[in-house]
Amino acid sequence: MEVIKILKTAIEIDGKQYPMLIGDEAIWAPINEEYGYKIILNASKKIYDNCKYIQKINSDIFPTIYDLHYQELGKTDELVVKDQTTQTTKSFYIPSCQCLIIKCANIARAGVSDSNKTICAKELIKHELYSEDTWEKYNPSIKHQEKHGVISGENRCQCAQCQKNLTSSNCNMYGNVIIDFHGFEHRPDRYKFPVKCSSEELDKIYKNALKRYKARGDNKWKGTIYQGMHFSNGYTMPGYSSDGEVYDSYKKFLFSYLHKAKNKTVLELGSNEGFFTFQCAMAGATHIDSVEMCPEDVQLAKEIQQVLDFDVPVTWYNNDITEFVEKSKNKYDVVFLHSVLHQMYPHFGRYDPVYKNKECKFTKFDHFINKVKKIANRVVVETPVNHPKMKLNERKVIKIFQRHFRDSQGYRVRKIYTYDAYSQGERLILTAHPANDANKWEDWGGKHVRPW
Repeated sequence: MEVIKILKTAIEIDGKQYPMLIGDEAIWAPINEEYGYKIILNASKKIYDNCKYIQKINSDIFPTIYDLHYQELGKTDELVVKDQTTQTTKSFYIPSCQCLIIKCANIARAGVSDSNKTICAKELIKHELYSEDTWEKYNPSIKHQEKHGVISGENRCQCAQCQKNLTSSNCNMYGNVIIDFHGFEHRPDRYKFPVKCSSEELDKIYKNALKRYKARGDNKWKGTIYQGMHFSNGYTMPGYSSDGEVYDSYKKFLFSYLHKAKNKTVLELGSNEGFFTFQCAMAGATHIDSVEMCPEDVQLAKEIQQVLDFDVPVTWYNNDITEFVEKSKNKYDVVFLHSVLHQMYPHFGRYDPVYKNKECKFTKFDHFINKVKKIANRVVVETPVNHPKMKLNERKVIKIFQRHFRDSQGYRVRKIYTYDAYSQGERLILTAHPANDANKWEDWGGKHVRPW
């Protein structure tokens, strides 16, 4: 590959200069319509391995990688770069470091097709890819989404400034191509739970659980459990799939901010068979309180925990969720609510037959969320919208959470992801957290800070 030299306003290759854009984690230099160079400074071996794997799988959701190599980069003089969003000039310095040079397809050309996050999710699951922070860093705040017209689930802001700026912090996608692909790691252990038993033992656990459900008159999800799970010995416990292809537990897993559980205390309300409790343990949670009303679900979760080949620091509670929250004196760093609120409070109590379907202003749901807010630093919610038990649309649900987690109280509400659940409406994942725990790009306040 060519040796690249970084100049004041451009990169130089074989005596020719090309303009460059500086993003949050890398430099992008388009050479022509076909390809360009992505330059990642201080790139670790892990990032190199990530890129090599992405080059190997050659998925349509990533720009084609033609080649990559390390290059020692000398300390630069002052770089003068025009910010594509504010149209102001910024100055940067880059120290001597080893950088990763990636020759890949021009991102603008690669991303011309219609955006489709559902396709991306399936591809990430297919290739067992996971990222701790790439989705979080580039999801716009709810206020930005509303102002710029992406509240209904589009991947990229449609405003003129963002359309011109490929390095905009408002999204990590262009079309249906992921821009900061180097943040995705091959993590088969997150898709196939490591176990210390045989497939036959797991099959026995699963079939005995189904017998217990059937004995109490519950056929569960057409004869399966709710949270489908794969295991390292090749065994699969079938679960609910809204599209008949991928278990919804894995669709949600990708966008549930599970990395926020690292070194934190976690409360999961409505844990079902334990899928997200186990994922929080793999993410590094110090302790998890897992609450589920169904005794058969709790029993199955405990039986699965016993054969997992990693530590799960969990206390299981077979309790009514509302009562648990009312009586709890503990404080938690993160509280997860996956597919539970619409079961507890259909339509969030907004449409009650007693009131002839007129909207109720304050409901039992509002009281419950206020209680959750008092014991949680961050709340992650997954709920259906436009659903038989949730007649509210996405915008309405977000507005309700914004009312409880107000900017004036120092909170932020952020939509993470929406996917089509076919006959059952859509599924919305959002998070509410203190503003001082917001993403770095929100906190820069115009300061010209970069990781390097």
